[in-house]
Amino acid sequence: MQNERFESLFEPCRLPLRKFAYSIASNSAQAEDIIADTIFYSYHNIKNLKSDKAFLSFLFTIARRVKNQLKINESKYNRDIEPDGLISDDLSPEEQFDVKLLHKAITKLKEKEKEAIVLFSFSGLSIKEIAIIQDTTTYNVKIRIFRAKKSLKKLLSINGDSL
Repeated sequence: MQNERFESLFEPCRLPLRKFAYSIASNSAQAEDIIADTIFYSYHNIKNLKSDKAFLSFLFTIARRVKNQLKINESKYNRDIEPDGLISDDLSPEEQFDVKLLHKAITKLKEKEKEAIVLFSFSGLSIKEIAIIQDTTTYNVKIRIFRAKKSLKKLLSINGDSL
């Protein structure tokens, strides 16, 4: 019963989870770790899910917590992780450069702002869903997105020289 419920809920969320994990991860290996751990924890905790409609938020909340735990573990070992393999080969060199600049700028944002802008702009979640994931109000989410956009604009101005 639990297995069937999980499979039916997870399948439509597979791609959004993947996109979210890759957007918050430092590299592709970390993204795959986030995905695997999120699937593991969500499967074992699906009994705590009160509404099937909240499954995507449930997944993203777990993914965010997994990422935070990975960040804590990385800081213990003081490793620098560079993004790798996150850019499509279908893009022109100029577009690849722009994506690298954007990724670098996003990594410079405050953690909550980075998470809010990624969930909103790249994962397509609503303000209300992000508020649930971040355990805050919709007003705070709007402020975080506004500040993230403002910071990105500043970081990316003057041809990315500030990066």
